[in-house]
Amino acid sequence: EMISTCVLLLNAGHEATVNTTANGWWTLFRHPEQLALLRSDPALLPGAVEELLRYDTPLQLFERWVLDDIEVGGTVIPRGCEVALLFGSANRDPAVFTDPETFDVRRPAATNRHVSFGAGIHYCLGAPLARLELATSFGLLLREAPRMRLVAEPEWKPGYVIRGLTALQVEV
Repeated sequence: EMISTCVLLLNAGHEATVNTTANGWWTLFRHPEQLALLRSDPALLPGAVEELLRYDTPLQLFERWVLDDIEVGGTVIPRGCEVALLFGSANRDPAVFTDPETFDVRRPAATNRHVSFGAGIHYCLGAPLARLELATSFGLLLREAPRMRLVAEPEWKPGYVIRGLTALQVEV
C-alpha cells in the first residue's frame, strides 16, 4: 500500500505539473494579450497560475465510489455507484465564475475557486508544491526567454482523463 501510494504521488505530481506547464504555455500563446500582460507585470503570476489551472485543467475527470446514498440536484445516487467528477466542466461553471470561458490572468487568485486539485478529503496533497513549481517555471521562462514563441501547432495526447500535449515546440 505504501509503494502504491508513493507511485501514485510521483505520477500524479509529475503528470499534472508537466501537463499544466505545456497546456498553460499553449493557452498563453493563443491569448497574446494575456501573455503580454503577464510579461509586463510579474506580480500577476500567482493569479495567472490559478487561472491556467482553472482554464485548462490537466485532470479533466476523476472517479469516486459513492459510500452512502446521497441526493444531488433531486437525483438519488445510491451507495456503491461510481461517479465521474468533471473538473474541466466545474471549472467553467457560470454559477461560480464570472465569464468562465474567458482566460484572464488578472482573475484574482483568492476568488478563483477552481477544483483542479480536488476538494475535501481528496484535495491534492501536492497542491502547494505544484503551485510553487508552476510559478517558478513560468516566472523563469517569462524572465529569461521573453521572446519565446510557438513554432508549430501542438498535438494532443490520446485520452480524455489526463489532458496534455505530446509536445510544445517553441523558439527562444
